[in-house]
Amino acid sequence: MTTFSIAAALLTALSLLFILPPLLRSERPRRGPAARAVANLAVLRDQLRELDADLAAGTIDATGYAQARGELERRVASDVGAVPAATAEQLGGPRRLAAALLTLALPALACAFYLLLGTPVALDPTRMQANEELARQTELAELVEGMAAQLRKQPNDVAGWNMLARSYASMGNFEKAADTYRHLISLDPDNPNLLVDFADVLAMSRGKTMQGEPEQLVMRALRIDAENFKGLSLLGSTLFERGDYAGAVAQWKKILPLVPPDSDTARNTIESIAIAQQRQAAP
Repeated sequence: MTTFSIAAALLTALSLLFILPPLLRSERPRRGPAARAVANLAVLRDQLRELDADLAAGTIDATGYAQARGELERRVASDVGAVPAATAEQLGGPRRLAAALLTLALPALACAFYLLLGTPVALDPTRMQANEELARQTELAELVEGMAAQLRKQPNDVAGWNMLARSYASMGNFEKAADTYRHLISLDPDNPNLLVDFADVLAMSRGKTMQGEPEQLVMRALRIDAENFKGLSLLGSTLFERGDYAGAVAQWKKILPLVPPDSDTARNTIESIAIAQQRQAAP
């Protein structure tokens, strides 16, 4: 929204830079009737001064002076009547007023037209973030589906199918993730990490319950690797879900020696143990 607003303001200012200077610039006098009248008046004033000088010098008598002066006065009256009433200075006020009104009106009109014809809701930061997230998810989904199409031509690529399964899980598509892990297990049936990952997404696809096949997958993984801490965590969750709080605590305590004491896994496990012990102690 900030980028759009700045761009709109700059474009409006640029438009005003082209429009306002001609309005505010002083207009030069034009060579028209008014200019000619002013020049004629100057000439007539000079002729009147020369006429007064001739009378004083005696080169013209009183009668000739009176006739000549009368002719000059008629010409003065004629030229003054031809001068326009409005001058450039008098027009300066309206020009400045028009410039001020335009400065206010142009941004207002731009906003009004955008509200009428544009997409104001697109400037909402929350909606913009949602649109960006949707675009990212759409792009990710297209990439993952492209990967799936490629892997169908390589059904024995364990690393590729593992990446695809994890991608589906990160997108929250647990059903496709479970189907992908099922194919992986057929390729590598004794891999405890794949078994517990399969159990995890299968439980998520079935309403977050570990009962049934997810529990069986976890037990199968722990028979292969008794110290698989994700398997121990999921088994503890299975027992907690069943109400066997003592069994859950016993499984979760096995995790603590396997992970760094300052890790998130250790802290989360300690919190889970405390909750199970509170449930166990409750009457």
